[in-house]
Amino acid sequence: MKTVLFFICFVGIFQLTSQQPTKEVMGAVTHQGQPLENVSIINKRIKNGVMTNIRGAYAIQVVPKDVLVFSHLGMKSVEVIIEDVTTTLNIDMIADVEVLNEVVVSKKKNMNQQNWRDEYALNKDLISTSWGIVNQRTFTSSLRVIDKDDFNAGATDFISAILGRFIGRPGVDSAGVRTIYLRASGFGNNLGALYDIDGVITHDSPVYLAVDDIERIAIMKGPAAVSRYGGRGAGGVIIINTKIMNRNKIKGTKKVNNLADSRAEFVEKEFLDAPSKVESPSYLKLLSNSKTQEEAKLSYKAQKSIYGKSAYFYIDTGNYFINTWKNAAIAEEIWSNVKDDFSTNAVELKALAYTYEANGLFDQALMVYQKIGSLRPDYAQSYRDLANVYIELGNTERALNLYRGYVAKYKNEINIESAKGIDFIMNVEAMHIVSTSNYKGNTQVNPLEKVIGHSAIRVLLEWNNGEAEFDIPFLSKENEYFEWGHTYNNNAGQIKDEKTRGYSSTQIFIEDYSSDDWQFNLKYYGNKSLDPTYFKTTIYYDYGRPSQRKEIKVFRITGDQKNIRLFNLKTGHKISLN
Repeated sequence: MKTVLFFICFVGIFQLTSQQPTKEVMGAVTHQGQPLENVSIINKRIKNGVMTNIRGAYAIQVVPKDVLVFSHLGMKSVEVIIEDVTTTLNIDMIADVEVLNEVVVSKKKNMNQQNWRDEYALNKDLISTSWGIVNQRTFTSSLRVIDKDDFNAGATDFISAILGRFIGRPGVDSAGVRTIYLRASGFGNNLGALYDIDGVITHDSPVYLAVDDIERIAIMKGPAAVSRYGGRGAGGVIIINTKIMNRNKIKGTKKVNNLADSRAEFVEKEFLDAPSKVESPSYLKLLSNSKTQEEAKLSYKAQKSIYGKSAYFYIDTGNYFINTWKNAAIAEEIWSNVKDDFSTNAVELKALAYTYEANGLFDQALMVYQKIGSLRPDYAQSYRDLANVYIELGNTERALNLYRGYVAKYKNEINIESAKGIDFIMNVEAMHIVSTSNYKGNTQVNPLEKVIGHSAIRVLLEWNNGEAEFDIPFLSKENEYFEWGHTYNNNAGQIKDEKTRGYSSTQIFIEDYSSDDWQFNLKYYGNKSLDPTYFKTTIYYDYGRPSQRKEIKVFRITGDQKNIRLFNLKTGHKISLN
């Protein structure tokens, strides 16, 4: 995908400089829910740090933009860039399977995940798990890999395909579905096996899989299964790699060609019982019981004494009054508490700005984004958010001035050619202004359709908390499956770029060459604190055309909400990841 950078002269936008006060960050480090003692937390700037205690707790002095490195023997190290609002940082570490030493003849070769991905098709000792690719020859515990060439001839399902190749017995689960019971060396002998199918974890036996669709199966038992999969793996784990999921990956994306129907069907089942409406906090549940607006006001005042120290209480309550009772005046009165009492917290202010935008109140959103820009003058997202609000208000000249200022300030860091991240988002939006308006300024930029190819639908995803970890799986009614991931485990480089440049957004295009409908889901893993994360999705239909229209949806997600069905798109078009 070709892009053209818009060239400009600098117009001063953010003139404030941010101070760097020392502050304390506290938290706990765990592994699969259990506290980790003696985890080393090093501040890379000062080359000094602390250790976690027996409860996994720690406290350390930092300044914004410091990098903390969490490391522990046998665990994958985690690097976190401290933000201006970071006060709580809870880390859940995972077992380190990224680098292992493999002996080939007499030569020692350092094998990492990329090496093994390249070697997977030819090396029958490799198996892909939800936590990385491992080699049965170098794995430190019990692991038996069975390649498709070793399956029993004439097998009708995966169970009969591997019978006799491991110690265990077939049986049926409580629902009457065939499964496998492994001898797990004293760990849950009476439990059915857990299944890891192309990274999806389930206790449901995948009897829907055709033997011809399976590339490789591995059996993991005993302490190894428990340490890597927690209590769920007490009955042993059966790891299944399908043929389609382990070939034809498109470099630079998570897109997979010709994805097997069974994979999308499995993901669809995973979200079948997931709520389509996000669970409301307790104070909103109490407000929703109000029969009249006066009763709702009394309920708000009563709960204010309990929840008044939370900015999110005011954000959610104001949103309730404007949507349920159509009372914009009382909503604004409630929201003013956030602007007055939480004026130094950019994360909380951004949740308020999202709420204003979702309600079409762009003038108020502009004032909030201006405040965020003064708090975060070095964040790329500050430029983009202000420019976007000016576009909504019809002031394209002010918006382009912000894009100009951004390029002038960060010209040595911008990487438009990568076709991803905040640079590409802002370039597309600047091109959109030029190509859809009568702007005649000195901005060299190609029309939008020539640069990205016309895309009927653009989905922009934003989140207020930079520590949020999540996956966005989306699938079609024709069983095509894609996923955009945002976790330290799988996308640490992406998160590092976001923290370094200061942004929290991505975009997805839906190209117009085939008919389909899509379901967008969210797998949420938390944000290292107890605060909720607010996600804003802006769906642009007929993007870049005179008939363009959009929908803004805001979702409030907490740590106990794991799988959420966000929305459905009846697009008539297909997905393209960017």
